[in-house]
Parts: sequence; structure tokens; C-alpha cells
Amino acid sequence: MSNESFENDSAPASASPRKSRVLLTVLLFVLALAVLGGAIYYVGGVDYLMSSLGMGSSSGSGGSQTAAGGVATSTPPAVSASQLQLPPGVSEDLAKRMYVEQIQSNTNIQKMAAGDISRFDVTEVKATEGTASVLVKAFFKDGTTAPGVLALVKRGGNWFFLSFTGMRPGDTGGLADTVQAMTDDEALTPDAQWVTESGITEFDYGVMNTLVAAQVADQKVITGVIDRSLTSIALGTPAAGAGTTLVPADFTGKGTASIPGEAVMIVTVAEQGGYTFLVSFRTK
Repeated sequence: MSNESFENDSAPASASPRKSRVLLTVLLFVLALAVLGGAIYYVGGVDYLMSSLGMGSSSGSGGSQTAAGGVATSTPPAVSASQLQLPPGVSEDLAKRMYVEQIQSNTNIQKMAAGDISRFDVTEVKATEGTASVLVKAFFKDGTTAPGVLALVKRGGNWFFLSFTGMRPGDTGGLADTVQAMTDDEALTPDAQWVTESGITEFDYGVMNTLVAAQVADQKVITGVIDRSLTSIALGTPAAGAGTTLVPADFTGKGTASIPGEAVMIVTVAEQGGYTFLVSFRTK
């Protein structure tokens, strides 16, 4: 540092009180800003400040950005993991059954998430007022095919997806040879009985809340399949994110133009079983 700098630091005694007051004021202002910034960060960051000023959230929805249907495309929605949040008409037993049956269907769901299945064609729908078995023909990327069943139930005015199982009559070869086999009348079994007989006693409430909420929001595809207005689902290349997998889809029916959409899945970490759950089919 030059001698001039030292000399400028040595001001006449008569100017010291005024300069000291100015310096003290500046320091107090900077300190106040630092304390305010720390407080804002501690209690919720910019969103908290904007909310306090009546300006809403900086993220637009107060959480992770979500796409149509309310399911986040990068991370699972911020739903409670300590309690169930169920809409009217949906019992705890049904929510648990949805969770259990997806675990039991994981071989097939993971094939979809891996891009092994290229298309589903609806071949028959067996529906009552409260249950539906949608029989499909699954086309695999290696050229093999296998029949399968989507089991659904209707509660509180909404349809809910239970499982995706197969009904292959024997060895078919290729990817289709590993489709799980099961009869197509499982929707008739009482929810509590199904859960008890599964032997599963630990449940992820966050996953269960997500499955129920998303399927209530995304009824268009489910109802379209059941009433046969949608008869084919073509699947594209999966895109894996943090805790999610999105599979592009085109939904078509007889005499209808292709409707773009996607299959939404969430993936739990190994400590939670490492399962893949089909959240919903939704249109864009």
C-alpha cells in the first residue's frame, strides 16, 4: 500500500466525529440487511418474503413445478408421508390395495418404464358399475406379443388403477415370455382381504397419496379406455428423472385423431423397495 493511502487514513481530529457517525450508520444498515436476509432464508426464502407481501410464491404453486394433472415431472409431488390424504369415497383399504397390487405388478410396470413395451391394444372391456377388467394385447419392442389385463375399480365417482397383469397361456418367447400371469377377476376380491393376504405390512403413504390424487385428476384416459373411445396406447422412449419416469404416449380410438400424452411413474429408492409405480396415464 502507498504512503498516500496511509496519509488519507489519518484525517484531522476535527473531522473524526462526523466520519465515525457516517461509518457507524453504514455498518448498522449492512448488518440489518444481513440479519433480514438470514431470517428470510431460515423461514422459507424468497417465497416467504413474497407471501408476506401478498405477492404469492415465486414458484407459482408453492412447491416443485408440476405439469398438467398435478404430478411433478422432476420429483414426486410434496405429499404427506406421515398420513393419508384421501378424497371422499376412497378408503384406507383401497389406497393400501392400490399400493400392494402395483408392487405385485412390478415386473410388468418396470417393462413399461424400461421401454420394452411399444404399444397396448384394447381387445375387450368387462365393466360393471364398480369394477373393470380391461383386456389388452401388449406389443414388445422385440416383436413378441402377450395378452394382459388392467384391473380397475370405481370409488367416489372415479376410476382407480389396481394392477397390470398378464394372462399368457404358456411360453411365448422373447420379452413377452416374462409377463406375469393372473386371472382377470381380481377386482372382485374385497380390498381388506387382498391387502391381508398379500403379507405386506409396511406402506409408503407418500406414494399412496400420489397415486390416488393423480388418478382423480387424470380420469380422461381411464374413462376413455373403459368406454372404448380409446382403443390403443402407443408408447415412446422413456425419460427418467429424479424419482420419476415419463413415457411419451399417443392415445387413439376408432375414427379419432391421436391424442398426445404420457404415462407417469414414480420410482422409490432401494431402501423403500426399489419399486416403480404407475401413477397415471394423462393427456397433454
